[in-house]
Formats: sequence, structure tokens, C-alpha cells
Amino acid sequence: MKKTPLPIIIVLSYLLPFIPLQLAAYAFSFSPLTALAVKELGVILGALAACGVYKKYNKLPQMSAKKADPLLMLSLTAFSASIAEITMYLSLTDGNYTEYEEQISLVTVLSFISVVFLNPTAEEFVFRYMVIEIMPEKQSTFRKIAVSSLLFCMVHLMGMTSVLNIADILISSAVYAAVYLKTRKLFYTCIAHSVHNLTVELLLNTSVDFIRSDMLIIISAVIFICSAAVITKLILKADTEKSAEQITGKDK
Repeated sequence: MKKTPLPIIIVLSYLLPFIPLQLAAYAFSFSPLTALAVKELGVILGALAACGVYKKYNKLPQMSAKKADPLLMLSLTAFSASIAEITMYLSLTDGNYTEYEEQISLVTVLSFISVVFLNPTAEEFVFRYMVIEIMPEKQSTFRKIAVSSLLFCMVHLMGMTSVLNIADILISSAVYAAVYLKTRKLFYTCIAHSVHNLTVELLLNTSVDFIRSDMLIIISAVIFICSAAVITKLILKADTEKSAEQITGKDK
């Protein structure tokens, strides 16, 4: 009998407290503030459960001590913001968009903080850090990226409204996984993920005409192409530098 792959065990341990508390927040007549607290408790307990399971199988690895690359950080945030706008624009043409306006209150502010900061950090820690690091070193880069991206996408299936949302999450997740694998710095992907969610939140609170403006989509498309090109170049450069270091180490 085959053992359950460790990345799946990590994700299941995250979902075990996460799903019941998310369902409870919607099923019971909680106040908005209590419902938000219950949902966020699910996120926190899920991340802690995944961390506990991870530590049974593997030591938490040290993050890379190399200095951050400002160009990579800028490119990654630009990529995240542009793909969010492009997805929103295309979703509008498919009719998969609901415009809403909310009064600013304590709940909306805390919800905003949750969506933009807390949730992305917890998800990156589980799906980029633990899922990738728990996989054997001999596994190919492509397989690690694929496993991380597919598991992340599957967990988010309930909140997706179209194929465009699936494509958005898969592409973004694959880019984040590739960047993490090449840099071993989680803050790159945490910030990029936060920027993506921030862009979506801001666009949801603007007018449909603004999102569908030709100028905005053209600018977003140009930023998307340029940032993707820069990220690819920097990742390939990191590969070249790593290979050079390995050859130098063997020579010594």
C-alpha cells in the first residue's frame, strides 16, 4: 500500500481545522466581527497544524541569507498587480463580476487586513515553503512547482467563479513557486501575493468602466509582459550562478 505523499499530508493538516471553521462562520448566525474572527482562527490553526506535521518529517530549513534583489521584488509585484487586473477585465467580458460597495467599518478594515496580509502570509508559508521543502531534494524543479501550484489551486476551487480565476491562480502560483525555489526567500512571494489580493480588493471597489478602460488594460498588458520577461531572466540568471558555484565547489 502506497503512503500518502508528504505535500498532500501537509495540505490536509492545514485544511483539517481550516474547513470546519470556515463553514461554521457561514452556517451559524455570528455577528460579522465574530464570523471574521472564526474564519481567521481557521487560517491560523491550519498553518500551525501544517507546521506541526512538517516538523515531524523535516527540520524547518534556514532561509537564504543573500540580499534581496530590488528588481526581482519590483517585477514580481508588478506581475501580481497586472495579472489581477487582466483577469478582472476578462472576467467582466464574461459577465463574471459583481460590483459592490461597503461602508467603512471595523469589520471591513479587519477583513481587508486579513485578505491582504494575514491570509497571503499563511498560504505562502504552507504552499510555497512547507509543501516545496518537504519534497525530496532529488525531485525536479518542474515537479515541485506543479505540486505546489496544483495543491494551492485545488484548495481555492470553492472561491473560483470562472476558468479565468483558475488560470490566474495557477499562473501566479507557478511564478511564486519558481521564484521561491530560486531565491529561497519567502518574503518575495508573500509581498507579491499580498499585492495581488490588494489589487483585487481595490478593483472590486471601483467602477466597472474604470476596470474596462482601454488605457488600463493596455498598461496592464505591457507591465505583465515586461515583468514576466524580467522575472524569467532573473530566474535563469540565478540558475547560471548556482551552476557556477557548484562547479567552483567541485574544483576546490
